[in-house]
Amino acid sequence: FSTISFNCFAQTGPGGVGTNDGSSTLDIWLRDINHFSDAGSTASISGSALQQWNDASGNNNHAIQTVNNRKPQFNTNLKNSYPTLEFSGDDELRVAYNISPNVHPNITVIAVADHNTAINSPFSKLFGHDDSGYDRAIGFDTRCGATSFHYFGGGVNCFVSPSMNSDFIVNAQYTNSSFSGWFNGNLVINNAANGNGNGESFLTIGNVTDRDFGKTYNEFWNGSITEFIVFGETINTAQH
Repeated sequence: FSTISFNCFAQTGPGGVGTNDGSSTLDIWLRDINHFSDAGSTASISGSALQQWNDASGNNNHAIQTVNNRKPQFNTNLKNSYPTLEFSGDDELRVAYNISPNVHPNITVIAVADHNTAINSPFSKLFGHDDSGYDRAIGFDTRCGATSFHYFGGGVNCFVSPSMNSDFIVNAQYTNSSFSGWFNGNLVINNAANGNGNGESFLTIGNVTDRDFGKTYNEFWNGSITEFIVFGETINTAQH
């Protein structure tokens, strides 16, 4: 297990892809730093609730939660000395970034995460922006088996069956009409036909959509998220 927050080329984005000054298609980079217990001034202490995870892409697309009982817990040195966020119960973060295809027809979402064995509900989402139309999202769903990953896009589509309590890196690429997915560096789904709806105008991390916008979905992530990245394009194989 490792994060991908290393800069090995002239470019300054994750893994040397894109730049961190807001001038590339690297739109969100929530990495293994920049965790705050308030609106960006007080660094989080291990074991405390997180309010803001600052974006390192240069676009200020911070992940925020101001409701106390919905804040994930920040912990240090849990993942090979990397800090991570632990999601349980009603925890979720919201980013003011629209992944709808009418705004971003092509996107790449990369996450370093894990999921706990004790799944209180078989519905558990890593991220989403669903508006009741099976819009772009990744997570667990009983329609692919209680312990199987799926992706939304015009319906529920089976993706892969990860091991519980094991760290993984998932790479999800959407276009207007297709989905491709990599799991731990292995291509699992290649250009599958996929219908994309225009969902909510914000991105939710740790749930299929944010409850404060009139939805009643309670499909919360039950595990950790160490890094979360969004490109406003489909990156090529060499860049994964």
